[in-house]
Amino acid sequence: MVSMNADPSSSESSEKADSDFEAFLARSTTLPDVTITLIEFASEELANQLAGILRAHLSIFGRILDLSGLAQVYVSYDYRSTLATLERGFETNRPLSPTEDEVAVGIAMAPAVVREGKVKSVIVLSAPHFASLLPSQEVPENGSKLDQLRDLVVHTLGHECGHVHDRELQARCFPEVLLKQSWSPAQDALVGTAFACWEEYIASRLSAPWGNEHTAPGFEDAFCSRLENAWSTMVRSIRLYRMHGDVPRVLAEVASQIRMVAMYGSYLVGHLAGLDQALETAAPNASALLKANQPFERFMKRLEKECDSLYSTHGSWADTKVFDTLTEAVHDLYKEVGLTFRETENGTCLDIPHRADTMPTLTEFGEFQQQQIRKHIADAVNGTETTNPVAKP
Repeated sequence: MVSMNADPSSSESSEKADSDFEAFLARSTTLPDVTITLIEFASEELANQLAGILRAHLSIFGRILDLSGLAQVYVSYDYRSTLATLERGFETNRPLSPTEDEVAVGIAMAPAVVREGKVKSVIVLSAPHFASLLPSQEVPENGSKLDQLRDLVVHTLGHECGHVHDRELQARCFPEVLLKQSWSPAQDALVGTAFACWEEYIASRLSAPWGNEHTAPGFEDAFCSRLENAWSTMVRSIRLYRMHGDVPRVLAEVASQIRMVAMYGSYLVGHLAGLDQALETAAPNASALLKANQPFERFMKRLEKECDSLYSTHGSWADTKVFDTLTEAVHDLYKEVGLTFRETENGTCLDIPHRADTMPTLTEFGEFQQQQIRKHIADAVNGTETTNPVAKP
């Protein structure tokens, strides 16, 4: 039945939208005939049903993104174990594990693998979350929560497809380099962080259209949580280093803070770039917190600039040197907190020059000595004593 008061222009707009969508569906998809493996599902029927739904979504994403490098999809009720035991096809000293802390819980990942000698991607999904895409008989009062979860997992799937797209372009640009880099901890702190920033930026930018009104605030809250105490935590790590003298330890502690802030910032600015929105207006809390953390504010401005430049030439890079300026931005952030890397004939070295704010207080020195004495006593009781327990000033 048609209302006599219907707006003709509204009907025309609807018809045009239908026509545009039909034209979109007529495009070929880049999604290969990929195997979707479902793990620990209650029934084969549910597993097959979810596989069909996921394949339909991937086919849609494949009309916009390049998913030709997708080798397999896993949907697992034992998400952590599936990640940990995934056959990568190359040696790595960094086993896969999901993010799980007070800030975020990981529900999807698109790690690189080598299949038949080529760099590919697989997507691993947490079944308890992605099973929300199955038809449900939920009672009405729970309907809004289910809709929100479905929006979240569709956007997350789009984000992982963004990783697949980017990795395929990188594999074409420098096939002899990707996954063959061997980085020391110092190089990983710089180059590895720069790569990670780009990868989260581009995946977030490409998947931005599938977000909703909750996506940007979610990214903003996570970024602010990572940023809030990062600087004071890093400075304290350096003050403790003055007493324990363990270079790998202080590097790992500072690198962890910088990497988390930089990566979560990349999620946020990448998403906003995909929506053509500015950080100052779309994420005011993050903008205000950055103004109170000027070293990170300077870094984030450079991050936005460098990633936007990389995006403008995405897929036409000659070599990995395109990431050099982003790596320099990461190094400059390390310098601001008090760690400087330099290249020598023996590799990358780390300098930690003395600075007033990174010198331990008398209270900290006393606390450290007490901790060492207690450890010395415990080691002596257990027969494992090996070192002098008292730090030297």
